[in-house]
Amino acid sequence: MFNRAPRTFALIIAVGLAASCCALARADQPAAPAPAAEKAPAEVIDWTRSTLDETASVLEIASREYRPKSGTGPVVHLVGAIHIGEKSYYEALQKHLDAMDLVMFEGVKPGALQSTDNATDEDRATITTARIRLLAIAIEKSRAKDKKLPDSLDAFAASASNQVKRLIETCRVDGWQKPLTYSLSPDGSTFDLVSLGADAATGGDGAKSDLKFSAQKPLSDDEKGASVGIQQKMATALDLQFQMTGINYDRANWVNSDMSMEALATRMKSEGQSIEPLMKMMDGSSPMAGLAGVFLGMIKSNPRMQTMVKMMLVNTLGAADDAMGNMPQVGPGNMGTFFKVIVEDRNQVVIADLKKVIKDKPNLKSIGVFYGAGHLPGMDKDMLALGYERGPVTWFKGVVVDLKAAGITPAEAAQYKKMAEQMLKAQSGQGRNKTKTPAAEPKPAPTPQPASTK
Repeated sequence: MFNRAPRTFALIIAVGLAASCCALARADQPAAPAPAAEKAPAEVIDWTRSTLDETASVLEIASREYRPKSGTGPVVHLVGAIHIGEKSYYEALQKHLDAMDLVMFEGVKPGALQSTDNATDEDRATITTARIRLLAIAIEKSRAKDKKLPDSLDAFAASASNQVKRLIETCRVDGWQKPLTYSLSPDGSTFDLVSLGADAATGGDGAKSDLKFSAQKPLSDDEKGASVGIQQKMATALDLQFQMTGINYDRANWVNSDMSMEALATRMKSEGQSIEPLMKMMDGSSPMAGLAGVFLGMIKSNPRMQTMVKMMLVNTLGAADDAMGNMPQVGPGNMGTFFKVIVEDRNQVVIADLKKVIKDKPNLKSIGVFYGAGHLPGMDKDMLALGYERGPVTWFKGVVVDLKAAGITPAEAAQYKKMAEQMLKAQSGQGRNKTKTPAAEPKPAPTPQPASTK
């Protein structure tokens, strides 16, 4: 049996990493104040679950169909995601999503991609500065791959993937809808991007001043892609895949549906919160992320610890629906408020986009909403409010621990599961108990391998 010290260490690491793994997508909606005694308990349906038998401990994530009660309109699939998982998990998800007419996916958008409609000159200058920087990042990543700078923005767009091409087409135009100027140094080693400002003329003051990439601070290693974020490090340490590399988003019928980073930061600030610590943790630049990176290096080189952390990851994420649902909601600046912005406010952007798509594209037969599983309890309620009803659910195997290969007995695996549940219960408030009223599930759909159906 594993001794207590590494086991406890693994549990602490797993819970912390699970939180960082799902920070922008896995948080369940905060619980409301305890209901009156006579009020019926809220209906709860699961989006993640951990299963344990004699052979394996498995984390499963749901994809659920919603059909319009009226019989008119597309079938909508709420497809849950975890940000690190088995290669086979992402392969099965890719096949599942590629069968849909349209996929709306999660990803907080850079401010560079926001609309300039009804924007002031000050707003347009801010958006232009962001577009110049985002385009410069794309150019530097192209240089790293091709070992040379693109000759022109047209040439860059022609050779880019669909996803990058869409970014180029947006960012090569400034906030006043005028094209940016791209120029190379005589030796081809450096480049500049320039907007002539509101007056489209050289020079000027205020909104009329020129905006140049060369006047901005140099790109960081993280912006260039030279540094590795905490989620990628975690995936590597656990011999799993990172979602952004496991899923191919470069599809013509895949569209980003999320808040912009600026809008998210503004909402967080209005609630007395800051997005900065979370982003630094995610991109690996914070001291905490640095410490986590050291621990992850230890895990990668220690098969026993790697197995323990995977076991705890399975059980913490598998029980997170209950734990996060028990999170206390108190005043401004608390974790409940943080999750309200991260989850509920972003959900409303998706639902607004979904309503528009359903109205504007009546010929679509199926739409996938591909989001972190923690967003989906709220979206489930939104779908019911839109006149949809739940259809079949399919479970995909996100993380699998082979007990025999790992040298873990079923009794030890059960002990890990109990430990994870106890820690999550302690984190979410020991005094709060949530009664689950299971939702009636429709007849399951056929199961695509390697998924399992409920």
